[in-house]
This record gives sequence, structure tokens and C-alpha cells, in this order.
Amino acid sequence: MENLFNAWTEFKKEKANKDDVAEFEINLEDHIFKLHEDLWSSRKNKGTHRAVNRLQKFGLELFRDYTRTLCVLKLDVRKFFDSVDHDILLKILQERTPDDQLIG
Repeated sequence: MENLFNAWTEFKKEKANKDDVAEFEINLEDHIFKLHEDLWSSRKNKGTHRAVNRLQKFGLELFRDYTRTLCVLKLDVRKFFDSVDHDILLKILQERTPDDQLIG
């Protein structure tokens, strides 16, 4: 919670005279608490921390001899997974990914 309030303080420094910023600040605590709830109410075992842990596990298994470079691309495509056909996406990923354990 403290991080969210600190982030708000930094955010509003240059935007304090905007209407939407002023509106948000009227009920700041309610908005921050709601934001906090939304940030950890995502799908169980599908969050960023789990992804990083899985990446470390697979990366160490695949590159434990440190002779190859492991590259990672993290994307945040807004609303992408809500709008894409999941069956088609999984089919494309399976065709392009040699290890079935990486898709799941």
C-alpha cells in the first residue's frame, strides 16, 4: 500500500492541475485500496512472480552449462489475451516452440 501512495505522490507532481487527477484524488484512499485489491486479485498461479520463477527454472535447466545466452522478451499488450482466440494462439505457439513443457 505504501508503494501505491508513494507512486501517486510522484505521479501527480506534474499533473496536479488536470481534472481527472483531481477527481481521482477526491477519494484517493478508496481508489488506492481498490487498485491494491485489483493488483493481487489476478488469476491464481498466473502472475508475474510465478512467471519469473518458471523462467528461472527452465532457464537453468536449458542453459546450466552457461555456454549459450538465454534471451527473454516480456510484453504487455493491453487487452490482447481478451481479444485473441486462445485455441489459435496455442496452436501457433505449439508450432513454433520445440518444448511442450514451456506452453502451459
